[in-house]
Amino acid sequence: MRNTKVVSLSLPPELVRKLELVARREGRTRSALFQEIAERYLAESNARARLWKEAQQYARGRAKDDGVRTAEDVRRAIQEFRGGDMKPYDRSRRR
Repeated sequence: MRNTKVVSLSLPPELVRKLELVARREGRTRSALFQEIAERYLAESNARARLWKEAQQYARGRAKDDGVRTAEDVRRAIQEFRGGDMKPYDRSRRR
């Protein structure tokens, strides 16, 4: 039984040419190169997700410590940080 699965993907010809040159220069197959690319992408994606989660947890902790509980508290904190007047938050511009 195979321990791999054949997939098909479409890439611009110039990108394929560059990837084939890399594979040839490194003495490996296109499949091996694509496997490494996919594995590295997934590892980096997981690392970014982990960092984002840590940043959110840190921000929530700081907000709680600083007494920030509502959107108005956030607006007020930004205004204080900027040291000036801010226009009222326009809810109609929310996505």
